[in-house]
Order: sequence, then structure tokens, then C-alpha cells
Amino acid sequence: MISWVYKNEDAKKGDIIVFQYRTKNQWLVKRIADWPKNKQSQNATYFVLGDNSKASHDSRNFGGIERDKIVGEVKLVLLGINNKNQFIEGSYLQKIQ
Repeated sequence: MISWVYKNEDAKKGDIIVFQYRTKNQWLVKRIADWPKNKQSQNATYFVLGDNSKASHDSRNFGGIERDKIVGEVKLVLLGINNKNQFIEGSYLQKIQ
């Protein structure tokens, strides 16, 4: 996670971010997406979605994320050796580019 990346620039669509959710000890990882057409005028907040849309708890449930809640950007995800088979075609886990 890169924690300084958004100090000088705004987060953008497609970025995978870590942000504080409810308390300082509770963090979530989500991807920034466009606001739905019926909710586009949200003041300075980011619409975030989980990659597993059927099971994700995200902005569709709790609304937008304020910039000051963003802790950093995810650039690399490491999985343990027992999870190596989860990178299969059609799965929700995809390599981050």
C-alpha cells in the first residue's frame, strides 16, 4: 500500500484504495468507480465498489467515501502459497496491473 500517493493528487476511477470505515481500526479495500447516473452530484466523495459485486459491502450500501478517509492505494496483493490456484480464468481475483 502506498500511503502518500493522494497527498498531492486526487484518487481516480479504477484506483484500488484502502480507507477507514466507521472506526480508525476498521479498513476496507475497494475500487473507485463512477457514481451511478441517478446519484452523480455527490459533494467531494468517492463511489467505491468491491470486485465481488454480489457480496460486496460498498458505496451502494454506505454511500461515498470522503478523501480524508483514504489511507492509501493498493499496488500489489500477495497471496499465500495455499491460494495460488485462485488465479483462474473467470474468477473474481485478477492480477493488478
